[in-house]
Amino acid sequence: MKFKSENNKNYIESFIKCHIDIIKKLDFELAIITAKQLGCLLWHNNLGVYELNDLESYLIDVAVFELGDPSYIEFSKSNQNDILFIATELYLTGGHSRLMERLSGFLDVKPDLLLSEIPTQEILSRESDFFDSIVFLEKKPSSVLSKLIFLLKSIINKKCVILSIHPDDIYSIVACGVAKKLNPNLKIHFINHADHVFSFGSSIADVWYEISEYGKVIDKLRGLKANKSFLGIPIGIKERRSIQHSFQDGDLILSAASNGKYKPCNNQSILPLVDALLSKYKSSKMQIIGVNIYKDYWWWLCKIKFGNRLVLSGALEYTMYMDITSKAKLYIDSHPFPGGTAFAEQFLQGKLCTGLISSYRGYSPAEKLKMNDVLDVISFINNSVEYDFDNVYDSVINIHGMDKVKERFLSSIIDCNYTSVDCSSYVNVIEPVIKHKIISIPSDFRILSYAQLIKIYNVSTILCLIKFAIKKLQFMKL
Repeated sequence: MKFKSENNKNYIESFIKCHIDIIKKLDFELAIITAKQLGCLLWHNNLGVYELNDLESYLIDVAVFELGDPSYIEFSKSNQNDILFIATELYLTGGHSRLMERLSGFLDVKPDLLLSEIPTQEILSRESDFFDSIVFLEKKPSSVLSKLIFLLKSIINKKCVILSIHPDDIYSIVACGVAKKLNPNLKIHFINHADHVFSFGSSIADVWYEISEYGKVIDKLRGLKANKSFLGIPIGIKERRSIQHSFQDGDLILSAASNGKYKPCNNQSILPLVDALLSKYKSSKMQIIGVNIYKDYWWWLCKIKFGNRLVLSGALEYTMYMDITSKAKLYIDSHPFPGGTAFAEQFLQGKLCTGLISSYRGYSPAEKLKMNDVLDVISFINNSVEYDFDNVYDSVINIHGMDKVKERFLSSIIDCNYTSVDCSSYVNVIEPVIKHKIISIPSDFRILSYAQLIKIYNVSTILCLIKFAIKKLQFMKL
């Protein structure tokens, strides 16, 4: 098995090298587009590749050449805001947008916001509460170069740019890289919310914010030269609440996350725990929020077995979500991919929380409440009245409390003092989860040579290739 893994690793390295060699032979327009596709592929496949720093530097140098004399560009005049946030696109739900909004609120003066993709009107209306001005694309740019110039105009005269972008947003990275060459005083702060996957940006960052212990392990593989500073995800809590110790048979059990976080992976699954909970507590119901019942086939057998006692629902409006969480007595974190701060947030709300320890761990001290196996989870629930929740509560506040995160953030932004936090008290040794096979290929991914076709065949699963071929055929019919 070790030989096979090493063999697949060699195939992957050969595939990526081949792809980068092709990119460097393309004209600038196509090179950026193809680089974005490669970034998207690495983002969605944990292949053990977390940076493409040499490619980033190459594309930045080419962009500088393509721009020529920048004096013809009418750069935006700097206003009172020296700080600019950059996001690829924002959403009305999810933690990515909320994190950026809260960080913006920590500053005395509202910063500006630059969006590298076309936003919806709903997003613009919401974000106007958090940012002084919002610069965005109103229509698709005529070329890659015109998009880079658009981004560059807003970046060049700032003192501090805070990147909160998608992992494959090579446009923002190249624009920031060019801006740093034109303005050496510009500092780039990178908030890597998706810290468990590949991301562009590690070659240009001056400050790299840490979110979790798992992310710290991955960061060692990114070739970072930036100063590292622990940030943590802020959670708002109005008052300290006592933890509900008494879960009884008949009480509602709840879990909520995006549907992909429940998909069984690497022999880890939440389904045995769901089965055990509903079998043990025969009068209770369990609701899973975030399920696509038509696509998430792994839930089907469990749903058939427990019928109406297992409620599978899609994403809910905030008011409805809050209504259901207020009725639940027990909260189970998603697995094999944890729900991030949702778990800690429910704990701070006074909910009895537990779940299974994941390979992706180190995101919150609330993980002390998780167990290694199903039997231990059941035992914890039955004996929770004996547990010292106050110690966990204090640890969670130290990492996620709004004042604590604000203090760490402002210390970095204003004083250039960078924070290190020891999280060893709630997480054991972490090994990165690496799959040496591509299991998902973006539909717009381009195969540009026969050699590349052979190499992607060697590193992809058969099912993945079939799905990719079907997507391509469907695209050709449009």
